[in-house]
Amino acid sequence: YAPLETQVLKTRAQMRQAIVRSLPHLKCSPETAAELTAPGGSLEWAWDMSLSRTFTFQWVATSLNKVLVPGLCMINHDSRPEFHTTFQYDRTAGTDGMMRILSQRSYHVGEQVFLAYGDKSNDSLLQNYGFSQEGN
Repeated sequence: YAPLETQVLKTRAQMRQAIVRSLPHLKCSPETAAELTAPGGSLEWAWDMSLSRTFTFQWVATSLNKVLVPGLCMINHDSRPEFHTTFQYDRTAGTDGMMRILSQRSYHVGEQVFLAYGDKSNDSLLQNYGFSQEGN
């Protein structure tokens, strides 16, 4: 799919440029730098892992942040309304806070829970999470 391939290649090029700009701060050997910046190298792998396992979340009123919530990334996406499940940050007074998963329906023991990752096109789902959704 040419438009998606073009976008993926553009994003990868931008990521590699950012990695190359950060190399002086890493203080690593030329061999390590070459491995880190190679297509499919360690930093590209880490970037892919962070993209596919983090969520954009409004932590405070003025800022959007990428957050990694252990376990939340294991819930599969489904945008159909009957699976409308969301998450929210609950900062109860006197605690560090917690993430709550909220659903508008009941689930049976053993039934798979789905989470809507947001209003995302198949291009976005494929580029950032590695899958597309039929009928999307």
